[in-house]
Amino acid sequence: MKKLFLMALLFSAVSLNAQVADSTATNSTTANVAEVSESEVQNKFKADEGSFMAEIGFAPLLSNAVSLNGGMLRGIYVVSEKVELKLGLGFGLSKDVVDNGEEGDEWERNSERVSRFSIAPGFNYTFKGTEKLCPYVGAEVSFALTSNKVYEETNTSSSTLKNENCYNTFGVSGQLGFNYYFVKNLFIGAEIGIGVAAHFERDVKTESENGNSSSSDVIDSDHHQVDFAPLVTPSLRLGWVFN
Repeated sequence: MKKLFLMALLFSAVSLNAQVADSTATNSTTANVAEVSESEVQNKFKADEGSFMAEIGFAPLLSNAVSLNGGMLRGIYVVSEKVELKLGLGFGLSKDVVDNGEEGDEWERNSERVSRFSIAPGFNYTFKGTEKLCPYVGAEVSFALTSNKVYEETNTSSSTLKNENCYNTFGVSGQLGFNYYFVKNLFIGAEIGIGVAAHFERDVKTESENGNSSSSDVIDSDHHQVDFAPLVTPSLRLGWVFN
């Protein structure tokens, strides 16, 4: 009788232990599935680690194409879930020509060409956000170059003026923004920034010809200024993700 009782007790203990083990394994599997599912949901729309993103945008309240936001083209490499490296590019070219035509033996033609270029490397630190929303903070440094060329020509003389009121600009800025993925690998974004910029006026070069004589001159400039931007600089963007 005692043997039967001991065998029954041993069988009950083994059965209970197996049930506890199965329950623990089931809960662990369920937790892992839930974690994977949450991760898959988060990455359903957002860029994965190792992805490359390209953005194109504009700053609606800025009249100058060269600014601390690094221009309107930006490439971003997703290093990890939290860190992104970015490189902004900005450029522009404009030309204006005024031809007064010919009046007897006298005529005059004036033209001006202005070019702008900027480059801005930096990084973003992203937060978890939601399924489609990815907020971030960022920082970048920027360098901008502006140059112009004014050309005046008549039937008897010509002159060229380069880099009048043109600056080299170096700046440091911080940004706060977000990206919203309305479909997979396609997002819209908004960003505000604040920064400091130093402007260094470029040397002015002049060349002129009058009949058989010519002359040239370089006006050295030591003028510079430092600006602090206490107001936000808005930027709107459209971006694509390349996995």
